[in-house]
Amino acid sequence: MLIKKFIPALIKSKWHGFKAKVKRFVKYRNPVDVFKYDKNLYWIDPRDIKNATKKGLHIIDNENKIIAGDWDKPYIAFTQLDVYTSIKKRIETKISWRETPLYQRILQEIKKGNSKWGCTTQEQLDKRCISIDLLISDMQENGYRAQNSKDEITVNIGRDGIILLNHGRHRLACAKLLDIREIPIKITARHQKWIEFKKEILNYAMLNQGMVYAPLAHLDLQDIPSRHKGRFEIIKAHLAVSGGKMLDIGSHWGYFCHRFEDLGFDCTAIEQNQDCFYFLEKLKKSTGKNFKAIKANVLEFLNEQQDFDVVIALSIFHWFIRDKETFSKFKKILAKLKMREMYFQSHSQDHSLMQGAYRNFSGEEFVAFIIENSCLDSFKLIGQEGNRNIFKIYRRI
Repeated sequence: MLIKKFIPALIKSKWHGFKAKVKRFVKYRNPVDVFKYDKNLYWIDPRDIKNATKKGLHIIDNENKIIAGDWDKPYIAFTQLDVYTSIKKRIETKISWRETPLYQRILQEIKKGNSKWGCTTQEQLDKRCISIDLLISDMQENGYRAQNSKDEITVNIGRDGIILLNHGRHRLACAKLLDIREIPIKITARHQKWIEFKKEILNYAMLNQGMVYAPLAHLDLQDIPSRHKGRFEIIKAHLAVSGGKMLDIGSHWGYFCHRFEDLGFDCTAIEQNQDCFYFLEKLKKSTGKNFKAIKANVLEFLNEQQDFDVVIALSIFHWFIRDKETFSKFKKILAKLKMREMYFQSHSQDHSLMQGAYRNFSGEEFVAFIIENSCLDSFKLIGQEGNRNIFKIYRRI
């Protein structure tokens, strides 16, 4: 009986998923220039390069190439490479190079008559190790300096958008271990499946005045123009908490969860729209984020009391005041939502969507309504984007 009960629901779910996929293909299939926003040199936090391909691609022969196949799999965690573990021991314990796994592996190859790391003798290997010591000393004194040549660190972009180190293991290891937070890199090649997803994003932008909704965190997408800018910086400047649980209501593609996770928050993204949730999940996977992504109507998701330190509600609550039934549910949800602070952006009262709405508050009226129906008791205006105010609504402790 249970099988009969759940099979129709499963078929329905797969059918809706198939229809959504076809719809996206039709909507986002126009020809686009996938290299339109590319740069010769990118700057990245070394901590964001977490993996490496087991076998790199030639940096000149494969420059700017789109490559199908399984070249991006399997990959390995960078910190598991003997290059990283050996340099780590050298920096932290001053162990002799000859005692490191890297040295021992290369020496064995040399003894077999193979050229490795540009070395064919143990004397050459010792000189290479000295060059790494000099590199470490230079980075400690001067930070990371761009090479201004073909010898920059290079990465590849895998099928899911994962950034994979291609060339420059020693410099990346040094940068990570010396806690350098920004280094220059170049992109060598991209997987064909990643390019297909990138085309969907560029098509979305083309259909929306050349812009996406909010900035994109991924290295290969970060220069695509966005409609909303600066809201995170306004909010960050007024945060009274340095960590905890964060909820983003109507998160679109998950931008705020990306940023708050970087600050150390345990984040939850709630998004109901099918297309938005598709992009949200893909972008989350491409950047290796861990926040929870939930496809749901927030009025259904918050059906019992839940606690959060920070709630983000930007240009979303006006959807809940347009008819009487939803308005009533919204009031109940505010009462169940326990939080320390909320960041709220008001809507434009004269927007066409609000014509004939059950309620159509001004920004200050909306804030008063939230305070009246929630655990929050204070507020202040902290910024503005266009004609929409951004408020911090909080609970005095």
